[in-house]
Amino acid sequence: ARLARAAAPGTPLVHTPHRYAFEEGGGRTPAGLLYAALERGLMPLTTRVLCVCEAERRIAIGLGAGDRARVVHNGIVPLEPAPLEPRLAAFAGAGPLVVAVSELFSRKGVPILLEAMAAILAACPGARLIVAGEGPDRAEAEAARDRLGLAGSVLLAGHVDEVAGLLGAGDVFVNPALAESFPYGILEAMSLACPCVVTDAGGSTEAIVEGRSGRVVPAGDAAALAAAVVELLGDRATARRYGDAAAARVRERFTRERMIAGTEGVYAELLAA
Repeated sequence: ARLARAAAPGTPLVHTPHRYAFEEGGGRTPAGLLYAALERGLMPLTTRVLCVCEAERRIAIGLGAGDRARVVHNGIVPLEPAPLEPRLAAFAGAGPLVVAVSELFSRKGVPILLEAMAAILAACPGARLIVAGEGPDRAEAEAARDRLGLAGSVLLAGHVDEVAGLLGAGDVFVNPALAESFPYGILEAMSLACPCVVTDAGGSTEAIVEGRSGRVVPAGDAAALAAAVVELLGDRATARRYGDAAAARVRERFTRERMIAGTEGVYAELLAA
């Protein structure tokens, strides 16, 4: 679409990155550098860049967007409580349950979460981890699980029909991503008051405020991730306080209505110009 605008420069164009593909965590690859150069070259053809978080806006500005970048955070309809699927309930057992909802891509950091889980088990031997989601890097995640001897404590559950049941059953939700935009999974966990531990990747820190509505740790730091999870598993009062604060925050700031209104506002701005 941006290339086509060269033939119709009078037509406004809004580009929504929803995570720039060259941001994979751990530095840019040669392919990523090429992609970033292409984005920079296409920027003059873009009237507005509609970003889903402030972190994404900063990247857009670095690519030359200037004052054309706007932020409209993702929003959701809060999830309703639901039962946990029988296969998941059977695996979870009676011990503390750590949950994650993540596509199995390297940038999502699931192998880091598995490293953290080994340390979590040292402090909480009965803990279980269930990861909902599929992806092309499943084999990498399975290999990490097996190498760490976690087959009896970690379930890579694949697709889960009723994710609300999993989030509602979790004692702690974890997003271990190395690179992010503004993930819906965090918002959904927040909506069910599930205490959250997230990394500082992308816009995750705009959803979870460290020490107020959850815990934020450095991306790629398995030890810090484990310590934050163990803290919340051992301090249920703090965990409940974080969960309640997160539930209130998502209903105040990250609603579907607010997202729609913000998106309409960006287009109205262009139509009025």
